[in-house]
Amino acid sequence: MRKNVFKLIAFSLMIFFAVASCKKYEEGPSFTLLSVNKRLIGTWELKQANVNGNEININEFLNSALTFIPDTIDIDVDSITINYIRTKLNKDNTGLITFSGNVNMNGFNLPFNQSQQITWQLDDEKEKITVTVNNETLESEIIKLTKKELWLRNIESTNGETTITISKYEKIE
Repeated sequence: MRKNVFKLIAFSLMIFFAVASCKKYEEGPSFTLLSVNKRLIGTWELKQANVNGNEININEFLNSALTFIPDTIDIDVDSITINYIRTKLNKDNTGLITFSGNVNMNGFNLPFNQSQQITWQLDDEKEKITVTVNNETLESEIIKLTKKELWLRNIESTNGETTITISKYEKIE
């Protein structure tokens, strides 16, 4: 009887360590019972971004934000301060990206929120996520996905120069 219990415990430990050592994403987690979709669904706030290993300020994402500002509005980019960038991912592969900030116009600090509908899709291996907004598509590699953290990597090459951007998000709801 004691031998059988020992064998069962040894076998269980071998299975546990085999499963735990097989992590899907580069930065983890090592083990989770939640599916990829269950971890992805929710609202994510951009907390940090690194470009080629250097951390950049959230306001340096203004070039992305400019596509959300109507052409009829003439705003000097230097007068904009981004408070947050949030992405909501819904179960039905739709969502919303929201920029919140302030525009300083003639000494007045005017708040603004701008949102755009998005669609999103995982690849078959659930290692990449593709987000489409305004007919523009961005495919990102998932390098970390826990129930509270999402890290994405984008690699772009232009004129022989490669740019690697890692965006780190925190789930807020």
